[in-house]
Amino acid sequence: MKAQWTRFPENWKGVDPCGNNWVGISSYNNKVVPISLGNLNVEGKLGEPISALSELYIL
Repeated sequence: MKAQWTRFPENWKGVDPCGNNWVGISSYNNKVVPISLGNLNVEGKLGEPISALSELYIL
């Protein structure tokens, strides 16, 4: 998803939000669980990759 976004927080380094502790995205057992992007000025589309987040329960 990050590749489809034009603006995201500076600490979003690399491709793994679970291993790199991205602000606004939390994980449990290496699975993204909640995504809370309010007030982070994220821009872009969610797109199809969101469907791969099988454990996501909060967006």
